[in-house]
Amino acid sequence: MAIAIASAAGAAWWLGLFTPEPAEVSLQETVAAVTSASNDLGDATDLGSSTDLEAATTATDLDVASIAGEWTVATGDATFVGYRADSAIGEAVGRSPGVLGTLTASDTQITAVEITADMTQLKSDSSLRDDHLGDEGLEYNTYPTSTFSLTDPIDIEIPDEGAELAFEAVGELTVRDITETVTVLLDATTLDGQLIVVGSTDIDLDDFGASVRSTDEATMEFSLVFSS
Repeated sequence: MAIAIASAAGAAWWLGLFTPEPAEVSLQETVAAVTSASNDLGDATDLGSSTDLEAATTATDLDVASIAGEWTVATGDATFVGYRADSAIGEAVGRSPGVLGTLTASDTQITAVEITADMTQLKSDSSLRDDHLGDEGLEYNTYPTSTFSLTDPIDIEIPDEGAELAFEAVGELTVRDITETVTVLLDATTLDGQLIVVGSTDIDLDDFGASVRSTDEATMEFSLVFSS
């Protein structure tokens, strides 16, 4: 009995069951994070030079009337790519802030999206789990990046500032150098001259040779802030 209890406790620790996991991604959460960062920027420039203040105002007060052109993923607390997976004894969530990418659009379509995630920066509430995934499952020590590439243009209507837009993106997801076509559910909005996109898709880890222990299904989720 003692061995069984110790094994269960060890598994719980591996899964990080002793601490709460982050909530599922949501557009509202990302907007709140971007707004908070913008407010912090304003506070930081209150005592700065007029040039600094002018630069901050230019960066945050742009009103988006069109998203035509190329947008680049902006780093920050609101940008990450990660996973969410269930097992027999709990949920595991890991996120990487190491995201690079671009989005290209016309006035009526998103025509191209290229995203690269640094899997070596994946962090959860369990360093044991993170280290384990370096050599098993995602094997990020061998396959350090995962990518998503849009394959079908997305028809869109430019939302009013702060209005939410829901759509689907079809593209190629590459994990462990294995590429599969996926459909990603997306929510988006514009805010202070930025394009905010969050989304998720369920994936079969077996398709990518990434199953680990008793877990063969996961949700890929992400929160991206694009600047023009």
